[in-house]
Amino acid sequence: MKMRRPRVGILGAGQLGCMLAESLFRYGAEVAFFDVEENAPGRLRTPHFTLGSWANEKQLGAFFESCDVVTYEFENIDPQHLKHVSDLFKTPLVPAPAVLQITQARDHEKNFAVSCGLPCTPYLILNSTKDLDDYCTQFCPAIAKTLRGGYDGKGQWKLSSADDLRAIAKALPLILEAPLQLKNEASVIVARNAKGETSILGPFDNYHNNHMLSHTQFPSSLSPAVQTALVNIGCEVAHKLQVVGLLTTEFFICSEAPQWQGTLSPTFSPSLSPKGDLKLVDNCYIGINEFAPRAHNSGHVSRLALDFSQYDLQAMILLNLPFPSANPLRKAGNYLMTNIYGDHLIDATQNLLGQVETTLGSAQMVSAFPPEFCLYGKTQARKARKMGHFSLHNDSEPFDSAAFRTHANEMLVHLCATLVNSQT
Repeated sequence: MKMRRPRVGILGAGQLGCMLAESLFRYGAEVAFFDVEENAPGRLRTPHFTLGSWANEKQLGAFFESCDVVTYEFENIDPQHLKHVSDLFKTPLVPAPAVLQITQARDHEKNFAVSCGLPCTPYLILNSTKDLDDYCTQFCPAIAKTLRGGYDGKGQWKLSSADDLRAIAKALPLILEAPLQLKNEASVIVARNAKGETSILGPFDNYHNNHMLSHTQFPSSLSPAVQTALVNIGCEVAHKLQVVGLLTTEFFICSEAPQWQGTLSPTFSPSLSPKGDLKLVDNCYIGINEFAPRAHNSGHVSRLALDFSQYDLQAMILLNLPFPSANPLRKAGNYLMTNIYGDHLIDATQNLLGQVETTLGSAQMVSAFPPEFCLYGKTQARKARKMGHFSLHNDSEPFDSAAFRTHANEMLVHLCATLVNSQT
């Protein structure tokens, strides 16, 4: 019997696409990448690489035509353009363009959540300078964000006064969000196949530094009631969006209600009022932050913590393979993923190696190597750019989450110094 190898196309050849490719290869598929960057990491993973432009219909069409199914590793591509090419060459795009249409814009995400009765951060959409005049004296302090693009803190501003808001008027349109007293951040990843069957990953606890994800811990330290609520919301979103593929829902967990509640002046009567509200669960206020219709940075930890990672499940969906009957922890204990940014490698070039043994405190720790370690193959280390990650396992009882993160940070310093030394 002759077996045909299906070909999966991936739009974007960065780290998410490369890790998906690893799972697809294990399941016998070919992988083709399309990217605008000549030195994209995925170029090293397969002979099927197209260097092109997202706007070039001829190039993109030839790519779709050569594949059995196409997916994407990031959202900043015109969904209408992708729908046209997908329909023209009868090559399915997974998740569908309609999902991307909602999840690539913050205003669409928030409006969708409100229309479904799901909790999210109270927000306003500012389209014009008139909106600034109407709102800025009533709704500061606040967080302003661009409607599209922006990640790892890019395209975001913390506003303390009306003058701060007026100063970023050139960035309009903007979404204005209520300031929150954050207690935790978390994510849930739902894998949903064409039959509507789901497999749940998470919740994952996410820790940030300067708006950039530094660590993800699993299992979550949140209460069972809060975890259940997050999973239920993540599943409801995936169902209502009719997602085929992966859908990540990021959550804010707050210690108190948003400051905008109950602060409106009696004389304030703009054409629109704030929308959205958080939900009280087990003394925590929870709400949706954002969606991502793809594998997620926080899901890297699943490569060590689970028998089937987020990439394995995504590959199963793309290849129409049945889900596993269960997706349990590989072993007992706790798991922590740590991101390696360009900042860490840049710092390591400044003679930090001499501090490593003092920081780590023991030769045994210095020689340790993470059980799950991945460099992405990027050729230029830049600030705020993800260069790799590693994951650790801890089965000690009682478990000290802060100490686990401290140990990971110490290992991060040593690893980066070692990597920089290996280049000299």
